[in-house]
Amino acid sequence: IVIGGAAGAFPPLIGWVAATGQVATLPVLLFLLIFLWTPPHFWALALYRAEDYARAGLPMLPVTHGNEFTRLHVLLYTIVLLPATLLPFVYGMSGWLYLVSAIVLGLWFIAYGFRLWRGYSEPLARKTFRFSLIHLSLLFAALLVSGAAPDVRSAGLARLSAGDLTARIDAAERRIAALAAEAERRIGALDIAADNLAA
Repeated sequence: IVIGGAAGAFPPLIGWVAATGQVATLPVLLFLLIFLWTPPHFWALALYRAEDYARAGLPMLPVTHGNEFTRLHVLLYTIVLLPATLLPFVYGMSGWLYLVSAIVLGLWFIAYGFRLWRGYSEPLARKTFRFSLIHLSLLFAALLVSGAAPDVRSAGLARLSAGDLTARIDAAERRIAALAAEAERRIGALDIAADNLAA
C-alpha cells in the first residue's frame, strides 16, 4: 500500500511539473493527501475481500496482520488525514468553502473509521470504502471551486458578521451532506450490481 499509494499519488505532481516546469507547494500537498488517503481506502476494501486476497497470495494488511490490526490502522490514518487536508487552506491555496468541506468530510471519515474499529461488519466495511471515494471526490471538487474563486478572506470576509459566516458554513455543510448522500446512494447501487454480476 505504501509503494502503491506513492505511485497513485504522483499524478498531480507529475502533471503540475509537466505543465509548469517546476515543483510547487500545492501539487506536493495533493500528493500528501492522496498518499495518506490511500491506506484507509484500500484497507476498508481489503477487510471484506480478505479471503480473495489470501487465495491470490497478496499480502494485504488483513491477510498478514489480521482484521483487528487493520481496523485500528484504518482509524489512525483517517485521524492523520484530517489535519493534512487542512494544509491547502493553511498555505492560502483555498478558501473557506474548502476548509469547511475538509473538516466535515474528515470528521465523517473518522466516524466511519471509529465505528469500524469498535466493531467489524462487512456492510460497514463496504460503507467505509464507498465513503472514502466520496470523501476524496468532494474534497477535490471543493478545492477546485474554492481555489478557482477569489479567496474569501481577501474578498470581504472582514465585512461578514458572525451570523452571516455561520449561515454560510451551515449552508455549505448541508450541501456537502446532500452531495455525499446522493453519491453514496449511487455507489451503493453500483456495488450491488457488481455483486450480482459476480454471483
